[in-house]
Amino acid sequence: MPQNLFPRSPEKGKRRRKNSQFIASTIEKFLFYQDNSIATKVSKPAAMDAITVDSRLSYRIGSPYPLPVLPVETERVAKNTEAFQSYQEHHDSILSILDQEDVAVIATGLVHRMHTGDAPSNDNATVIILSDAKKGSDVPVKWERAVCKIREFLLHKGINIRVEIIDYQAYVGAIASPILHEHTDVIKGWGKATEKVFETIKNKKWLSVDILHCGLRDPVGHSPTVVISAQDADDEDWWTNIIPIVRSKAPGFDVELRYATSVLQPAANSDDQEGLERTVTAKSYDKNVWMGASCGPKEIGSGVTGTIGGALELSKNGETFNCAITCHHVLFDLDGFPRHNSHIDKAHWVYPLPPSRAKDLNLEVGSPSDVDHQQLGRSNLHKIQIHSSEPLKEEQEWIKTANRTLGMVWASSGFRDSDTAGVIEPPTHRMACGWYAVGCRWALDWSLVLVDEERSIQFEIPAIPSPIAQEMKHLKAGMIIKWWKFLDDYASYEVAKLGRTTGWTRGVISALPSYLNPPIRDQSPEQQELPSIVSKLDRPNTFRDNGADIMSCAAILPPVAATDHWSKLSEGDVLTYLFRQPKPPKNPNESLQQREEIAGESTVKIVEAEDFMLEGDSGCQILYDEFEGPIDGGDKAPDNNHASVLGIGFATSNHYRISYMIPMEIIIRDIKLLTGADVMRPMEGGHAIPSNRARTSGNHARS
Repeated sequence: MPQNLFPRSPEKGKRRRKNSQFIASTIEKFLFYQDNSIATKVSKPAAMDAITVDSRLSYRIGSPYPLPVLPVETERVAKNTEAFQSYQEHHDSILSILDQEDVAVIATGLVHRMHTGDAPSNDNATVIILSDAKKGSDVPVKWERAVCKIREFLLHKGINIRVEIIDYQAYVGAIASPILHEHTDVIKGWGKATEKVFETIKNKKWLSVDILHCGLRDPVGHSPTVVISAQDADDEDWWTNIIPIVRSKAPGFDVELRYATSVLQPAANSDDQEGLERTVTAKSYDKNVWMGASCGPKEIGSGVTGTIGGALELSKNGETFNCAITCHHVLFDLDGFPRHNSHIDKAHWVYPLPPSRAKDLNLEVGSPSDVDHQQLGRSNLHKIQIHSSEPLKEEQEWIKTANRTLGMVWASSGFRDSDTAGVIEPPTHRMACGWYAVGCRWALDWSLVLVDEERSIQFEIPAIPSPIAQEMKHLKAGMIIKWWKFLDDYASYEVAKLGRTTGWTRGVISALPSYLNPPIRDQSPEQQELPSIVSKLDRPNTFRDNGADIMSCAAILPPVAATDHWSKLSEGDVLTYLFRQPKPPKNPNESLQQREEIAGESTVKIVEAEDFMLEGDSGCQILYDEFEGPIDGGDKAPDNNHASVLGIGFATSNHYRISYMIPMEIIIRDIKLLTGADVMRPMEGGHAIPSNRARTSGNHARS
């Protein structure tokens, strides 16, 4: 019977799709990898009295100080290492200490806990205990005593490894919910604190700031939280100086600091094929290309794929251009260079890319992307070898010769902000944020592909599978995307999207924006000659030194649901977990398995949230899923035949499952500025109705 349950760390470059995959992939007695590459038992230290404790978070206490700042990757230590053998030998003693200190034990194990990109080593081997931080106000005291005793016991045995007790929900991933339109006190409080907070953190390597409701169980009713992600989150200055000041400048708000390495990570690579079989099929090669389809640079082997958001029809000088929209960083690297870079003179490369220059470069885009095309071919060959299916063989031959060309890049924004050097006039509608208070500009990250004559991009919404079709308030298959809409000040909206990786998902746009502070790239002389359209792109280790160039974007969070998770678990299962709570030894001859059987199975309530976006979803259109009317007793009838787009999804923040959106108003304005063309379809459709107004309006039944 299993005792320990810990997650298999994802392969490099991957993100976790669902919590169940984050928790575990198999069950066995200790769930550790079988290799002998790591051993962490060391000589007994000369002094054991200098035990330092990391108690910076009430729901995570460990020793020695400091633990790596969350989020961290977890990998299991091999069974046949000296470290594991030592841990197994002393496991009962560790349980006894936890029992003496009245620590609720949900699971225990020996793992490596480290930041993404770090390798397993002696320094990050950790005895980890999953517990319940909500068992009482004295939990931190109990945990600290237990951590000190376990650490001292292990040092006495000559084992120098970390000890960490963490709340089980924090281990899975803390949860968050958006700030809603009706949370007026939060919105006003953040408005007063905004400039002070950014002034406080301006010299740090922060990447994003999000304003959310955060908690370990149900975030509803929790204090609003300023969530800061930073490359230098392990820097002691954050904890001793910066965070206390931020708390004082933002009364009524909690503050969470999270470790992050990048803002943009949502263009999937060749190792990340999650969702492929659902979203990339033989139909992906048809003449008609639908929103949510896979796309990427064609015939260059880049291994990068993103999402076609949908169709845009533009007009300039009487000429019509049928385009597909995706994200700039899907087709260009973060230095702004095309991923089709074999023939590009980088020394004289200028961004962004207007149509006049894009035409000369002939940057071809494929749908499906190279990587998805190759993976689908390999998958079909594998099925043919097993089943020897004639229809599958015919399909495979057709896929080999099918036209994958979506078209050529017609224009691209670069990754920059919307208001460089004050050239672009501020939007006529401020849209939900108070971002002018700190001089913020909205992020830009779009590319337009002029669709090839042999293919056609659709304005129609494709099939929506059950059960998500029943969850939709307004959207349904067959609707035409007719409108794009403005966002109201401090408003929240229910939305949905179709992405290459995660398919259809639903979420809520927060009433407060998120703020990005990506590293910047210096401008070349050629770029300096284009002040009206040029801004700063990503380059590692160079940060903006003031709030004037902070980028704003809309934050989207998925719905959350609390579920009791039972013990049936298999590869890929969702909402199923097993946590064993072995009893401490009462009889020296009683085996661990016997104690486990006596203790029986225990379940804990995990708050579940699926990701709204993951890698490969970049470029997806964010569709408005609210009722169009009637409003406040008015006579406007619901529009059941047309849909509206509010923006383009372009990035994510993994710890709280936040996705980021660029509002369509900003994109439309920038397309006009860069290309000189007018967007004819979708058409401007006025202001989207905020969620709380939509909820109180008339009869919401679908006809």
